[in-house]
Amino acid sequence: MAEQFTDLSDVLDGNLLELPVAGRTFVVPSPPALVGLRLQRVFAAASTPAKQRTNAQRDLLARDEEEFMRDALGPVFDEMADAGITLEVLKHAAYTAYFAVVTNVDVARAFWERPLGEAETSTSTDPEPSTTTPEATTATGSPSTTTSRPKKKHAS
Repeated sequence: MAEQFTDLSDVLDGNLLELPVAGRTFVVPSPPALVGLRLQRVFAAASTPAKQRTNAQRDLLARDEEEFMRDALGPVFDEMADAGITLEVLKHAAYTAYFAVVTNVDVARAFWERPLGEAETSTSTDPEPSTTTPEATTATGSPSTTTSRPKKKHAS
């Protein structure tokens, strides 16, 4: 006789995240399987150097940003838009949900609490040059800024 497991709906509630915004909590559900798999393909494509991407990866990254945000947030996209949430907050929520799907909730929480523009990137007091290259793109195909440090000279 086959081993009987607990019904998975008793273990998983189907919710991915609860995102508080302006006194309201938006409950982001886990995406349907095919949407979650598409988000994982976006992550894999974005992680591939631009010159090594397949045509399918390029097409996936060229998708409309609204479609990407709808995939990440599901029905919460419309709830937030109807509530008058700003584009900045909507995008931040979408990327938070995206990171929860493609990595884990800890990464999503770190992103939620330290927006990319506010994150500390270095403990050094030396300014670091920032460049945008065709090889560096975000999950939706837009330019990504990369930081490089000048090479230190070794003592002879």
